[in-house]
Amino acid sequence: MLSMRFYVNDIPNEPIIEGLNILFGRSNIEPFASRFIRSAFAVLPHQTSVMVGELGAFDDVGGTTTWRDRFDELDAEAIEIIVSTSRSEISVRRSMRPGTPIYVSYDRECLVVSWRFEEAVANLRNPTPNAEACALYVKHGPTITRDQIIAGVYMLWPGEAVVLAADQLVFRPIQDDAVVVPAAITNHARVTDALLEIIGEAASSVVAAAQAPLLELSGGLDSSCVAVAVRSQRRQFASYGLIHHGAVGIQQRERRAQIVELLGLDDHEFAPDAPAPIEGLFRAEAHVTPFDDNHRQACAAAMDALTFSTDLVLTGIGGDELAMTRTFTREPWEVPGTSCPSALISVAARADMFMRRGIWISNPLTAPSVVDFCRALPTALRNGRMFNMLLLARAGLSDGFLFPRHTEGFGHTMQREAALFDFHGAMSESIIGDLRLLDYSDLLRSAAQASNGGFSYKLIMELYYLMKLERVLRRYVR
Repeated sequence: MLSMRFYVNDIPNEPIIEGLNILFGRSNIEPFASRFIRSAFAVLPHQTSVMVGELGAFDDVGGTTTWRDRFDELDAEAIEIIVSTSRSEISVRRSMRPGTPIYVSYDRECLVVSWRFEEAVANLRNPTPNAEACALYVKHGPTITRDQIIAGVYMLWPGEAVVLAADQLVFRPIQDDAVVVPAAITNHARVTDALLEIIGEAASSVVAAAQAPLLELSGGLDSSCVAVAVRSQRRQFASYGLIHHGAVGIQQRERRAQIVELLGLDDHEFAPDAPAPIEGLFRAEAHVTPFDDNHRQACAAAMDALTFSTDLVLTGIGGDELAMTRTFTREPWEVPGTSCPSALISVAARADMFMRRGIWISNPLTAPSVVDFCRALPTALRNGRMFNMLLLARAGLSDGFLFPRHTEGFGHTMQREAALFDFHGAMSESIIGDLRLLDYSDLLRSAAQASNGGFSYKLIMELYYLMKLERVLRRYVR
């Protein structure tokens, strides 16, 4: 959402607006260049407050003057930077809505806060791997951790703040741990109607401002619910999807055709393996950030192949948060919080590939208003994604759409690729091995055995993240 370089010596300076940027001496706050991003600042005694946020962050909060008092209530993605001359400190806080990754590093009296991983790394004098973070990454992929794979690079998560004071970074939550729990509904309630309205409202600001919005439409329940919810807001909408091969692809194409016809979408189909996930790791774009989507290269190729320009992608990725129970629990190594890990990770991991192309990405399913509404639903409506199915059935989709014969996950694409891939050869020269970050010999032995007996999804993903880690470290570690 923004890129900031702030030097401690610039704290006493008054802010100056220069185009889209806000300057404090040689320090610079640069919002992501998009029609969907706004910025504002307020100069108070001994303090300057700067806010960068998605369009909805400035709605219904009294313009750009009272957002400071209602920051915790925002239903949109936003970041506030507070520069305090009286305390000689800088604080940065994020609203609760999941969105772009925000990396933080501090070195040489310069604080970097940026959606670009490479900017946070470049701020360090001598980038070195964080061995513990690297081991977690290979085992679990991108997770809700503070420390990243490069020592001294951290992630600032939604609902958190980081303060630079007395030459130290301190991270803390900005809101309490209260969560909505399931409740009862009245006899005549139609929660699907209300949910459609709430999802639509969560996307309304960006949809209204978009010149050429594009729906990610896999044909799954989440993306289809988003499509139904936002379609009424515009006369024309484009969509795209990665279409599987074989019988699964035939089913996916037939199911997507229903919703494309129902909503009158301008639809575009692309292959799921052009390039395939593991093959895509050898492209330079895959080496920029570890916090990435494993189908990045196929989605990126789709964006590059579009015959028109798009400025906004609407996605439903990470909608597990709405249907799962106990979505506020975390693993011991993860940062505490109440937002569902699947939503935080999936949204942040998809943002980079679109933003590199100047495209803003928005996911209305992760808006706090949508999440709290779904968490309040009775368990019977959440189990098996019942409310998703009710919503789509009432929209006019067939029973065959709701209950497909084949599972349309992308795991089988990676299984086929992994069975034919030479993992030993790819890791024969390794910075991970040279630096003794972790011993991956057992992983390679498992790959050799699986090439004859079949790869489990767990093994494939560990091998994938091992190779992803290798290529990212090669870029940054000297």
